[in-house]
Amino acid sequence: MNVIVKNNDGTYYASKVFGIINNKVGVKYEQGWSYKYVVLNKTGNNILIIDEYAKTKHNIITYDTDKTDMTLDKNNIGKVNFLTEEEYAKILNNQITEDIIKKCQKYVVVYKDEYVDILTDKDINNVMEIFFGFHDAYVYNICENKDELKVTFLSEWGCNLEMVFSGNVTYKNMRTTQEGDLWWYDATIIIQEDKENNYRCVKLIDNADYKPEDDIEKFQCFFIGDKAKYRIIPN
Repeated sequence: MNVIVKNNDGTYYASKVFGIINNKVGVKYEQGWSYKYVVLNKTGNNILIIDEYAKTKHNIITYDTDKTDMTLDKNNIGKVNFLTEEEYAKILNNQITEDIIKKCQKYVVVYKDEYVDILTDKDINNVMEIFFGFHDAYVYNICENKDELKVTFLSEWGCNLEMVFSGNVTYKNMRTTQEGDLWWYDATIIIQEDKENNYRCVKLIDNADYKPEDDIEKFQCFFIGDKAKYRIIPN
């Protein structure tokens, strides 16, 4: 799992996540909530524990949700497998040693501001988790260029998102200031295939209950293309 860590001055850097800690449940927004993450600092010479969300702002943005190298409980709490229980306990108790830091420094990551193709269900799960299922997001801009459609989403949850659809693009956007409610509550991304007819498309619909057999025109907003890709934009 890799994240973008946002600094107070508006800059940011990338780090692997070495552990996930449950924050107190039910605290007020201004006190922080959700998870804390164990990450490297900006220079990579120390280990920090950072609230995902604190003082009404996001400090952590996930850009790679793969947790296959971690041991987690049912609440997604746990650590990377290469740290021993003793080493991890030292991190949690602020008794970090040079040996522990050197272990973590082997996993330095660099965030690349680039598009990610949506090719599999794993890609779908990744963008949905990164962008909180499109909850509290809205379409800020739509740019058409030949057979390509770029859609920019703004969100309340720490990052914005660009999605590009290409090939046989169709879309509908009734969520505008002129039409009504801008804000999305949830969404579905689906890869629909018909191998017999050599057909494949990627659909984004502003409703989590969408099924392929549904009449898509009954929904307020959808975007469809033979291909789709995305990139996150820290805000």
